[in-house]
Amino acid sequence: MDRRLLVVGLLALLLAAGVCSWSCIGADASPPIPHTDGQPATAAAAATTDSGRTDRATADAARATAEPDRRPVDALHGSGRPLPRDPRWIEVRVIDRGTRAPVAGAEVGWVDESIHYCDLGSRFAAIASALWRWPEQLVRRGGWCTSSDANGIARITLREWTSALARHGDRYGELQLTDVELPPPGGHVIELDADRTLRVLVLDDRGEPAAGVPIAIGAYVDGRCERFLRGDLLATTRADGTATVPHVQCLFAEDGAERLLTHDPPPDLWRVRTYLAGHDDPGAPIPLADLPAEPIVLRLPPCGSFDVACEANGAPVPAFAGVRLEHVHPSTRDPSRMAVGYHPADATGRVRIPHVPLGARYRLEASSSGNLEVECDGPTRRGEVVAVRVAPAPDTLALAGRLVDEQRRPIRSARLHLRVDGRQMMLSRGFASDADGRFLVAIGPATEDNHVDLLRIESDWLPESNPRRLELGPRTLRPGVEQLGDLVLAPGVPIVAGTFVDGQGPCTSYVGYWLEYAAVAADGSVQWYSAPDAITLLDPSGRFEVLGEAPPGALRLAFDEDQLLSQSPVEVVRGSTDLVVRVDLGHRLGATVLVDTIDFDPFEAVLVPKEPPANAAERARLAVEPWTTDGQHHRLQWSALRAGTYTLELRLWSQPEPVLRLADVQVPGPDGGDPRLGAIDLRSLVRVVELHCTDLEGAPLGEDAVVFAPGQHPAATWAAKDLHQGSPGRLLLPVQGARELLVGAEGFRPRVVAVTGAHADVRLEPWPRLEVRIANLPARPPGVSVEVQLDPPAPGSEGDAMYHSQAYRRSRAEILQVGMQCRRFDGSRVDLTIGDGPHRLWLRLADDVRTVELIEPLVVLPTTGHVELTVPPAQWQAALAQFSAPR
Repeated sequence: MDRRLLVVGLLALLLAAGVCSWSCIGADASPPIPHTDGQPATAAAAATTDSGRTDRATADAARATAEPDRRPVDALHGSGRPLPRDPRWIEVRVIDRGTRAPVAGAEVGWVDESIHYCDLGSRFAAIASALWRWPEQLVRRGGWCTSSDANGIARITLREWTSALARHGDRYGELQLTDVELPPPGGHVIELDADRTLRVLVLDDRGEPAAGVPIAIGAYVDGRCERFLRGDLLATTRADGTATVPHVQCLFAEDGAERLLTHDPPPDLWRVRTYLAGHDDPGAPIPLADLPAEPIVLRLPPCGSFDVACEANGAPVPAFAGVRLEHVHPSTRDPSRMAVGYHPADATGRVRIPHVPLGARYRLEASSSGNLEVECDGPTRRGEVVAVRVAPAPDTLALAGRLVDEQRRPIRSARLHLRVDGRQMMLSRGFASDADGRFLVAIGPATEDNHVDLLRIESDWLPESNPRRLELGPRTLRPGVEQLGDLVLAPGVPIVAGTFVDGQGPCTSYVGYWLEYAAVAADGSVQWYSAPDAITLLDPSGRFEVLGEAPPGALRLAFDEDQLLSQSPVEVVRGSTDLVVRVDLGHRLGATVLVDTIDFDPFEAVLVPKEPPANAAERARLAVEPWTTDGQHHRLQWSALRAGTYTLELRLWSQPEPVLRLADVQVPGPDGGDPRLGAIDLRSLVRVVELHCTDLEGAPLGEDAVVFAPGQHPAATWAAKDLHQGSPGRLLLPVQGARELLVGAEGFRPRVVAVTGAHADVRLEPWPRLEVRIANLPARPPGVSVEVQLDPPAPGSEGDAMYHSQAYRRSRAEILQVGMQCRRFDGSRVDLTIGDGPHRLWLRLADDVRTVELIEPLVVLPTTGHVELTVPPAQWQAALAQFSAPR
């Protein structure tokens, strides 16, 4: 994936993780509620919410397999969920993007990270993973809404992460906020723009409308789809073959595509396409400057379909909710492999996948039954329906049964995990129970030793109680489905509980912690280990609870050093329920940097304290990388900082000295924040340079190129940037003067390039070739080969030095040198690649046990070009005799 084009959607990812912890409900399940009008939710609203949840829980099971509702909502209605305790209210101003005039009466919705704690149902459906793409869906399910006043002002609440949106008529806008970010000049603004909609019509190979076809937008480089906008499908065609992708202007602004358009991309960079496994759709260019009123027409190749059943021993597998479909292809970079689709089961418990391209091989995986999957050939002629049975293979280890509570009531529609520990297997499998508590979980293929010491079933999350657990004793598993009968899944046994508090009272921020137990080593020292059988819980009020089991002896709570400031472990007494544990969150700081770039990590921001950091974790927290949603505003955020005075340094990867320093940055900051941090403008100090790497003939390289920054210490790990094959790379460099960059790629001689302007073409020369011939190859016993080995010069003092880039951390020698090569003679000639400097050439006889050197090593140079080797007959005979002797 081209990480230069990747959006750093931290908020979206956070919300995605939060959404995955609660169930999706039907598209029309949330009733309209009165606007909050900038005031906290009332008790009456909270009561309505509680009642509404009861009704929605019943409806949830019926809607669990429904097609995701990706239509924009007609009006923003909040979820009715009470606002978080002690909300912090801020003002946002809604304006028209073109006229900059305030917009009165706009509907404003918002949602924050507290959605992670929503209890909106008891089942997670596949549609949850798509919700974060449309913030309005999140607002309906777990957010709030209000209206802008006559001055365009709306009051919303702000937490660590908040996503806001506004709509007025046919104009729409979005805004993402953090609580450490300083308001820009003029305050927080949601800009409304014409809400642009992309319409698509999909026709099958006969020209008929095709329903149920997933639609995506892909970035194409040299005709190849490199990634999908927002990483997944964006819409699905209706019965008339049409689909609608809403808020196109927000999609591209968030993804950096809007900024990308200013860098003169090819006109067909972004293309709308179908999202079918097994179909590398070329798509159709999107005329972003003027979206057509008529749908863009896409066409399907000839297709058949799959009719999928999930069975074991002739009976349906319980809780079967759908399958994940993937194209099986030998190339991991095959674009059609990226279109991995989830297909829900219908009311009959079957999955019907209507559009399956012909002549391909597919993998189908049951989403609720552990490691249960099948590979099969797809249809081979148009309209063919291929019946697929997803079932445990004969050698599969699988468990089945029914989960109940202490009153023998079924544990319905629960997400669960099976943990298996044995001599030849240590794994975890996710699965689900059905409405009667029944389940089947496939562990995987049998091994030579199927004895296990531990089988543990744990609920992932249940709406009516804390996590539950059951341990089954040691046993030997056998191939097939082992029926376990009714299993009582009991609530976790409390070990210790209490409340985290900070300087403001109960801590409402997330605290990463775990339970450790003490063990005495052989030398008498005490060692602390994480308790593997303990479950840690935390709610938004700061209340924590540890459930499960822990070995006898001393216990303590340990904490995530990345989130807390110098938090020492806290010893606890087993069975305590009212502990008060003081945590130090330190201080948080935010800043915004303005710079035109779509580079993935264009710079590093480091806070330099007057005194050295207390420990490695604290030192690591001082350096952060930016995240951005529009390619220009790069946001910085630090957490768990000590109070004090710092110098902020902004550092480019390409030079050791900071490009900008801001002295006397105070933590915590002054009231209203440090105005210097609101918009640090780097645009006059740096430039975006585009590098394009090819071979000597101008053809794209077969490998990614790597660019190294100058002036790095030979023995240090070097900073580098990846330039993906066939794609221009955009780098951030100082604005003044020429910069020398070292560019290399596997198979090519590295080259130093002096970059003076905004663009540079770099042509790399392949390493020289060395031809080795041998004139008198004798006959050899089976399994004995003649090998030639070419050894590069010994490394210098830097040894096997490393480099790190966006995607890699590996040896520099892989890029800057040619490594040792060993080739077998199939005939009388072998070609080798040779790097710089003197190399040593060896010739030997070898089998899978021994080697016999035939000549003294020769010294060859890159200019040698050709080597003719001759071994005297007597030497051949003596060497071959050693392979006829007993081993």
